Amino acid sequence: MKKIATYSLLLCIISSPTAHAQSHCTLTLGDDSLCNIPATIQATAGFALQQIEWYYGDSLIYTSVAGWDSNGVTVAGGNGAGTALNQTGPVNDVAVDNKGNVYVTDAGHKRVMKWPPLSTQGVVAAEIANSSFAPASLALDKSGNLFIADQANDLVYKWVPGATTGTVVAGGNGRGNAANQLNNITGICLDENDNLYIADNGNGRIQQWAPGATSGITLAGGLTDPKHVAVDKNGNRYVSESGKNRILKYAPGSNTGIAVAGNSNGNSGTGLNELNQPEGIDVDGLGNLYIADRGNNRLIMWPDGASSGMIISGTLTPGAAAHQLNQPSGLQMDKQNGNIYVADLLNYRAQKFIPGINENLIADDSGMYTTKTKAYNGCTATDSIRIYQGIRKPILFIDGFELSTFEEYDSYQWLLNNYPIPNATNRKYGIMEEGAYRVIVNNNKPCLDTSD
Repeated sequence: MKKIATYSLLLCIISSPTAHAQSHCTLTLGDDSLCNIPATIQATAGFALQQIEWYYGDSLIYTSVAGWDSNGVTVAGGNGAGTALNQTGPVNDVAVDNKGNVYVTDAGHKRVMKWPPLSTQGVVAAEIANSSFAPASLALDKSGNLFIADQANDLVYKWVPGATTGTVVAGGNGRGNAANQLNNITGICLDENDNLYIADNGNGRIQQWAPGATSGITLAGGLTDPKHVAVDKNGNRYVSESGKNRILKYAPGSNTGIAVAGNSNGNSGTGLNELNQPEGIDVDGLGNLYIADRGNNRLIMWPDGASSGMIISGTLTPGAAAHQLNQPSGLQMDKQNGNIYVADLLNYRAQKFIPGINENLIADDSGMYTTKTKAYNGCTATDSIRIYQGIRKPILFIDGFELSTFEEYDSYQWLLNNYPIPNATNRKYGIMEEGAYRVIVNNNKPCLDTSD
């Protein structure tokens, strides 16, 4: 909470007309009470906020930036390795749909598991028994179709909800480096147009397969151990080049990557400007990167354009406590709510990390307040609210059978037993009968107060 200069004022708040930066990005400012000191202004949005800037007039007075609870919540597995429905094997990747269902790979048991929200056990979402099926990475489209990278068979399945079999949508032509072949897939993702991006690890390249295509297009080649790929809303591609301990960014139409995370020489390290065998990556609507820093057993947030990252959770030492990870592998961010889901490989679980931000401002002065917000989904929005100088609470004075207030106000309405008295709108009122009398006063501002 933030306070500005304190004065002995009563405050009255009314929201002003607002022009939002984006029509679909709604933001509303409200208050917790009317004509009260102090006044709490609250920013309410239909999405998780990453940053809030508060202005008094034109002056920036307070900035609040979201942070995550370093203690993760287990949303899948966490009961040791096994074949029971509340167990899984090593978890390579994780995906989350818009209903909060969590999907995890369980290659050791040739299945993909689905955990409904708050469930203590999962259900089998996809499996191919008596085969070499080895799900290594997952992606979901807007219709809830599940895409599964089968690492052992060098292909990608599309698995429709409720189906017992999947359809091959990429690869499936034997292991190789031809345009219609793949070699040891380690990561996949989808863009807004359902183009499929594949970390074709064995071929050191990133492939793009359009919906319905029979072959892929090479977007980036000559990579050393590429593990995962992510795409932002502008079409930039991000690749975790694990062999060089860095994240590369490829602009649309370019096959030359620029290192945007990890140190410049490509060596591994434990500093905040270093990575160690990074794998799972995702990018929010503001361009911030989220990295499963596998070799350092930690989850990193790397702000857009920064030269170093910040630790969300994990220590350099592997562990199974809520604030620890053991070789985190896959990763997905829920951009609407800011939650981060991590495949905690050797803890046989998926962890959810929840962000928090202070959305309130305590204001003790009159004037115009403005907030500018940024959200994980890329929304930016602005809203303003005016706080008026209020009025002093009316104190009643009794002179015989006449009531009045000690101070003058712009308007009055007398009450008898909490009901308005018709035409009793002057400063003084002559008592006509027994009862409980009060007065509501106004000072020509949108602020009222009532006497005891």
